[in-house]
Amino acid sequence: MAKRKTTISRPQAARMEEMLLKAVARAKGSYGVMDAALERLASTEGTSVYSGLIRLLSRLEFSPKQAERHWKSVVGHCARLEKALGRPLDFRVALADHFISQSRKLRHPMVLEIQLFKAAQEERLTDGLTGLYNFRYMQQELPRQVAQAQRNGTLLSVVFFDIDDFKAYNDHFGHQEGNNVLSAAGKLLAGAIRESDLAVRYGGEEFALLLPGSDKFGALAVAERVRAGFLKLAIPAARPGNLVTVSGGVASYPADATTADELLACADSAMYRAKSMGKDQVVLFSKERRAWERRRERFTGGCVIGRRSLPLRGENLARGGFYLVSPGAIAPDTKVTLALTLPSAKRNCELKIKCHGRVTRCEPLGPKEHGLGITITEMSAADRKNYEAALAACGLS
Repeated sequence: MAKRKTTISRPQAARMEEMLLKAVARAKGSYGVMDAALERLASTEGTSVYSGLIRLLSRLEFSPKQAERHWKSVVGHCARLEKALGRPLDFRVALADHFISQSRKLRHPMVLEIQLFKAAQEERLTDGLTGLYNFRYMQQELPRQVAQAQRNGTLLSVVFFDIDDFKAYNDHFGHQEGNNVLSAAGKLLAGAIRESDLAVRYGGEEFALLLPGSDKFGALAVAERVRAGFLKLAIPAARPGNLVTVSGGVASYPADATTADELLACADSAMYRAKSMGKDQVVLFSKERRAWERRRERFTGGCVIGRRSLPLRGENLARGGFYLVSPGAIAPDTKVTLALTLPSAKRNCELKIKCHGRVTRCEPLGPKEHGLGITITEMSAADRKNYEAALAACGLS
């Protein structure tokens, strides 16, 4: 027999709650119908359905195994009560009696309409304007996510966003238009993440993403998609000829911080660094004074912009990007595809990588050369491994 699942993600829990609500409605109080429905759900969704049902009906938390035992006791209790009363009994009544008088888990029970309770709970934890989770929910969820990452030895990244010059936008166009921008930002963030991720309106024009299982580069790729997506909205800024933009900061557990408060503070610090560097960009948190510690290192490569190819000469390596010399100018914010040959700690060995990046700086170095600052936005796991080896060879471990 295949082992059934016992752990589920937050989106799976929400989906399961909907299935359980429908099963409870269809059962119409019959413990036999409900028990059969739970068996069917457990065969496909895992034994967490028992925890989900008990939580839904009583707000009590049990492990799947404990919840299954309680449910079987409720079924037996309901059968005995029906026999004693000589009439059908709603299993929810038997469940309440089980937890009040049998197992004594409920001391002060109250009767609530589930759908009304669920709606009130969602209203308490979500932002009415954007539909994203709110600061209150993040206060609960981020410590839980950090604790889970600690237990499982997994990664967790936080991206902090701020809409650039939002006060000036509100003053110029009015608060209703400002609300429209916030609503558009909410839709953009919600569409940029996976089911396991979390998008939050932190407050005002500030937003956050919680990305479990994502390292810095993965989180940076998501953040860059959001930043670029905001530009595509083409919302005119208060200053004529400009568009509304966002700045972002990325921090990761355990590389940058080991607690929820520290992780959020690091992402917030990186976001303010992005603001100070000219806005409309995303910065990785670093304890170094500069955004990333750099090493002067010569390497070679090339880049592709659309159908145009350019040879490159590398001058500096950093954890988040490169400084290269190009025979032609490339405008800031241009997306490029890079193929580079990097130094290796092994003699007569070269490390080749490919990645996607964004030009953050372009400066003339002479009549035919330009210096390019390029931030990495996307890199495969295999290329990232080679890149880490190259950084280590340069003393940037």
